Amino acid sequence: MKQQVLTGQNSFRRIKDFLSQKGIHSIFIITGGHFQNEDLNDSVKELLDPFKRAVFVKKGVDVSFEEIDEAYAFYSKETVDCILAIGGGSVMDLAKGLIYRDDQNGKSGKPLLIAVPTTSGSGSEATCIAVVYENKKKQSLENNKLLPDIAVLDPQFSFSLPPRQTAISGIDAFSQAIESFWSIHATAHSISLAKQAITTLIEYLPQAVHAPKLEIREKVLWASHLSGQAINMTRTTGPHALSYFLSAHYKIPHGQAVGLFLPVFFLYNSSVNETNCNHPDGSAAVVQSMQKLNEILQVQDSKEAMEYIRSFMMSLGLAVDFKSLGIQKSMILDQLIKEVNQQRFKNNPVLFNREVLVDLFQQYL
Repeated sequence: MKQQVLTGQNSFRRIKDFLSQKGIHSIFIITGGHFQNEDLNDSVKELLDPFKRAVFVKKGVDVSFEEIDEAYAFYSKETVDCILAIGGGSVMDLAKGLIYRDDQNGKSGKPLLIAVPTTSGSGSEATCIAVVYENKKKQSLENNKLLPDIAVLDPQFSFSLPPRQTAISGIDAFSQAIESFWSIHATAHSISLAKQAITTLIEYLPQAVHAPKLEIREKVLWASHLSGQAINMTRTTGPHALSYFLSAHYKIPHGQAVGLFLPVFFLYNSSVNETNCNHPDGSAAVVQSMQKLNEILQVQDSKEAMEYIRSFMMSLGLAVDFKSLGIQKSMILDQLIKEVNQQRFKNNPVLFNREVLVDLFQQYL
């Protein structure tokens, strides 16, 4: 089944008729504590009143296998023909974890999976990937069955998101789009999606942070979805590979952690040569990709691009160095490099080089 995407204000209201047409009777709802406290929750309950419902409220930020098992034990007691995930990326990852467990257990059939993002960052509603942490290390569950059947991009669900959370989730989407653009798996289609996401976020993310309106939220939500589509094809690269350590050990929000590393990778990847190149089409392809990114950002070179991204982040109220995050750089660099996620770094156009990375971090972070 090809994913259906419902967009625009009040697009969630179209769900009721859709569920009835599909013969859905029982819905397992996964949501976060933030949404539980929203007035919007009452209208959701009213809309879903004709259906049998069970609700699991996700706790904490990241998803663990223990939490998947806890939710699955509850889910397994119900007769479920639809899973509805209303929340941020981790809520959707948890919902995908249930589908993954069903598949592992050889369960026949698959409940309809509907994703309703309440943030504009992870783009998880557009991917077949779920991020799970085990012993403070990130793992990815990847299976085509994990792609939500329906994504509902209703800006009312993200309208009350606080400015800082808007900035953090938005810079995650921005980073994903840029990483997708230079990924070794980039295609003409993924590059087109990434470019749309980048330009839209440059224009509308600051407005969503500082002067949010529903129509602005809608633009940012769509850009996040495009970035999710792009990384679903290409996967993420160096900045994401390094970010997981900060999130797991220092509780730095994911988007902030990724954004911290994004600027220096303009320098890292622009240093490509035939020896360090990881791109199947050679270093010329990487040079061309970096030049195109410079054009999109309207800068002359990668050093200027790095400064542009840093200024963009600061305009959103985000940190651009370790000190601003309360982290002593000298204390963490060795462990940070040791625990880099090589699964993600292998998608980067320039091969992993410890010495070069440490030097860049010493200079700019």
